[in-house]
Amino acid sequence: ETGSFTCIEAFSYGLPVIARNVYGLKSIIKDGINGYLLNNDDEIIEKLRGLMDNTMILNNREIIKEYSMRYDIIYKIKDFEDIIDENIFRKNLVIITSVLNCIDKPLSYYHTRSIFTVEERYLQTMKSIESIRKFIPNVEIMLCDASNLEEYSEMEEEIRKSVDYYHNFYGNNVIKASVESEYKGLGEAHLLLEALKKVGCNNNYFVERYNNVFKLSGRYYLNSMFKYDDFNGKTNVFTYWDGSTTSFSTIFYKISGKCIEDFMIALTEMTEELEKGMSIEIGIYLKMHENNCIILDKLNVSGFLATEGYMVTV
Repeated sequence: ETGSFTCIEAFSYGLPVIARNVYGLKSIIKDGINGYLLNNDDEIIEKLRGLMDNTMILNNREIIKEYSMRYDIIYKIKDFEDIIDENIFRKNLVIITSVLNCIDKPLSYYHTRSIFTVEERYLQTMKSIESIRKFIPNVEIMLCDASNLEEYSEMEEEIRKSVDYYHNFYGNNVIKASVESEYKGLGEAHLLLEALKKVGCNNNYFVERYNNVFKLSGRYYLNSMFKYDDFNGKTNVFTYWDGSTTSFSTIFYKISGKCIEDFMIALTEMTEELEKGMSIEIGIYLKMHENNCIILDKLNVSGFLATEGYMVTV
């Protein structure tokens, strides 16, 4: 047997096992503790001869018995339940922050907010949604806008039908003012905070429902090189922004469901600095870089930079 049930049964009686150093046996047997792993018949014969004079491993009976409990059916069922829960029943949430209809007012770092028309931004946003559905399994999408779409009701309705949750916070004066301010990051932080409140991130239901929370800036999309497995897990995932090791790209990142409360606190605490002009890329880095993070060289997310129109990939 390469598993092996016979091996585990022996452990349950406190008996050490001598076996070949192959297959699953390499994972089950801890050499010198609950048995011995050997590479060929000659090594096995030599070990058996040695045990005639040295039986110290037999003193490990209680340790061996305790080790066998790792493979008790009760624990293995729990392992399977956890796998099913995380990969089937629990969801991924993607929050898209969007401003479909930009106002004609300069940003702190550039004279134009967007060179794209509302129609172009709409098509780019639909591509964002399509790519999320394609590359992220068990996903729910929340799109949060904060712009005047009275003249674009058909586009707004198509977006609404394409996502699981849609909110336009244009009527919220605080969010509207922050989005229309010269500081882009301030508007993004307010949009994210309100989105997370809407989805109920401050209760246990949220952690039980969502494994991962992704944030995607509107109009960017997951490209063909995107790998979900690079993001799935209990860590927060970022990449550095524009070559700087003291700021995170906010085009796309992932927060573990279990860290979402910490993330909300971080957003809230940095708001005052964002109002003074600090970039959200630096703000999120300062608040999150020591919070269970991994940094990827590439996220494989692409899109057109709104201010100048050229393609960027992070």
